Amino acid sequence: MVIGYVEMLRDKGRVHKTIALHVAAILRFFVDLNDVPLNKRKITMFIPSDESSHRDKPLTLEDIRAILQAPDERTRAIR
Repeated sequence: MVIGYVEMLRDKGRVHKTIALHVAAILRFFVDLNDVPLNKRKITMFIPSDESSHRDKPLTLEDIRAILQAPDERTRAIR
């Protein structure tokens, strides 16, 4: 049933972290709190791989200068 639930989440387009969070909660409830034996390795095999495309990058010196010299109050508030 747990694998079916993971497959349903995957088919609905949920991302890796969301599914992993659901699986962690399920495993915590059944295995740790209620001593129900579940095969963790088999269940986690059905979680899709993490294909996130983070575009975070560190600020350059020019970016920092632009923030510090910004004329508007909103950007100056960051300082």
